[in-house]
Amino acid sequence: MAHVKQYGRQLIDQEDIRAVTETLGSDFLTQGPKAAEFESELARTVGSSAAVVCSSGTAGLHLAMLALEIGPGDTVWTAPITFVASANVALYVGANVDLVDIDDGSWNISPQRVAEKIEHYRQTRKTLPKAIVVVHFAGCPADTKTIREIVEPHGIRIIEDASHALGASTPTERVGSCQHSDMTVFSFHPVKNITTGEGGAVTTSSALLESRLRQGRTHGINRDVVSADEPWRYDQETLGFNYRLSDIQSALGLTQIKKLNQFIVHRSRLHEHYLGRLSGLPYIKLQSLGEHQSAHHLMVVRVPHRRRLPTYRFLQERQIGVQVHYLPIYEHAYYKALGVGDRLQYPASAAYYSETLSLPMHANLTVQDIDRVCDSLIEALDVG
Repeated sequence: MAHVKQYGRQLIDQEDIRAVTETLGSDFLTQGPKAAEFESELARTVGSSAAVVCSSGTAGLHLAMLALEIGPGDTVWTAPITFVASANVALYVGANVDLVDIDDGSWNISPQRVAEKIEHYRQTRKTLPKAIVVVHFAGCPADTKTIREIVEPHGIRIIEDASHALGASTPTERVGSCQHSDMTVFSFHPVKNITTGEGGAVTTSSALLESRLRQGRTHGINRDVVSADEPWRYDQETLGFNYRLSDIQSALGLTQIKKLNQFIVHRSRLHEHYLGRLSGLPYIKLQSLGEHQSAHHLMVVRVPHRRRLPTYRFLQERQIGVQVHYLPIYEHAYYKALGVGDRLQYPASAAYYSETLSLPMHANLTVQDIDRVCDSLIEALDVG
């Protein structure tokens, strides 16, 4: 039961180790064939036209900003309850950041709040955002279809931050297929559903955006220059970055993604066991998934505010890897200085943050581990 000490953890087996070892003995450690193979398998898995792998989920979000030509004078919206990268990438390109409150059930960005914010911007003659970053929090798909119906008449582009959501789906689409967005970004950090150590990817159905993503990933360089006098020539056409994913990492990604379905099935089984133990308890609130299939990246519960800190400490003392996801964007000192708002402007996010705890959820756990976590959680809350 040692794995309950961590809220998230990679699962690496001998197949993964062999794939990496074989690549270490090959001709290419980077810029070889493995990245393209991984891209093809990822695109097939999520049902997208194209996938572009990169060095991290944050790099993927940054590349998405560049591909949509977002820059100074533009505004990007996202939810307060997310990792700071969802907002930081807008600042990387010189844009402004604003926030839209979450839904009280799914804890994803609220379509109703999006519509209200658009109306507020129109009434106050503010320039509407160029893009909105829709986060699939904890692996639960956000209502991207409804959000698109709201924002499309206003020319607002959609980037899905699916760092938590590889393997998730709605009744009509897989997250990453980009049926209702311009691009979807994934992360392959070790706590995610599959890992490449560090790494990320962007999927899209747009050939233009794919081209921009690929060029931005490799210094803005175009290698398709044709010159009889200088056959070695290549040109930098834009200001790009070195956001490539190595062949070593891509080899690991290839073996990991082949196990994605079994990882999701196992996480779903663990989630069902959590529900069996915690559903109906008056002092615990669970995420509403609706008809969606979550990727179950996180197991988030909400407990009474006055019991949150004592419960956190109690679980820590029991060697249970409890965490909090996340400190709202507006609570960070950097964003306070930017004036993105405060808890009074985002009441659903503020209420969520005052009560939230993340319990262990990863592929190394057993149902016996979940029983141990639930027994300790219930004991902690009963003490109060």
